[in-house]
Amino acid sequence: MRCRILDGTQSADLALEHEFADMLVVEAVATPPELLTRLLAQMTVYAKVTGSPIIVSASLDQIDLVAGYLWPWGAQLLCEPSHDDRRIAIETALASLTSRCLHDSGATRAAELEGLRRDVKRIARRVETLAGETAFFIDSREASGPERKERADEVRARIRARRLRDKFFDSRLFADPAWDILLDLYCAHLEYREVSVSSLCIAAATPPTTALRWIASMTDADLLLRRPDGNDKRRHIISLSESALQAIDRYFAAMAAGRAG
Repeated sequence: MRCRILDGTQSADLALEHEFADMLVVEAVATPPELLTRLLAQMTVYAKVTGSPIIVSASLDQIDLVAGYLWPWGAQLLCEPSHDDRRIAIETALASLTSRCLHDSGATRAAELEGLRRDVKRIARRVETLAGETAFFIDSREASGPERKERADEVRARIRARRLRDKFFDSRLFADPAWDILLDLYCAHLEYREVSVSSLCIAAATPPTTALRWIASMTDADLLLRRPDGNDKRRHIISLSESALQAIDRYFAAMAAGRAG
C-alpha cells in the first residue's frame, strides 16, 4: 500500500500526473492560510480523480475552511487530534481499502464506529417518529418574537445545566454529544443565528475530533443539514433538518405541557 504524508508547513504539490497514493494524510495544523487554501483546492481535485481516503489534521480555527473543501469528498477530519485519534482514522481508512476484517485493536475500533452509526440511526428513527406524531405543538418557525426568546432562554438554561453537571460528575459518564449538538442548533434556530462547524465542535462539549465524527454521522442520518456559507463558499453552515426541528419543537411542547399539568 502507498501512503503519502504531507507536512502542510511546506509548499506541497500533489502532482496529479504522478502515481497516486492509496491513502493521503495531511498534517495542516501549522499551515499558513494561503498555503492551506491552495493545498485544499488541490486535494479536492485529488479526491475527485483518485477516490483515495484522505485524512487531515487541523486546528480548531482551521476546521471551517478544511471542512468546506473536503467534507463533500468524504475526508476524515481530525481537530487537535491525539495519537489515538490518528490511529483510529488510519484504521478506518484501511478498512475502506480492504474487505479483510481488521484485527486486534482495529477490530475493536471498527466495532465502536459501527456502534456510533447504529446509535445515530436509532436517534434518527426516534426523531422521525416524534416528528410524525399529531399532538399539538407550536412550530417555532411560526412563533412570535417573544415566544422564540422565551424558548431560546429555556434551551440556554438546559445547556447551562448540562455544563454545570460536568463540575460534579466525570464528564465521561455523559459522553454522548448528540443532544448537546441538537440543543445548540435549536437555540441558534430560535435566535436566527448561523452555526459554523468549529462553533458546533465547541458546543458539543467533547473532543473536537469526536464532535466532527458525530456531526458527519448525524448529517448522513438526515438529522443535520450542511450547506455552504452564503458569504464564504469555503465555509459550511450546520442546521437542523426538518424532522429534527419538528421533533425538538414537540419535545419542548411536551415539557411545557407536563409543567402545566
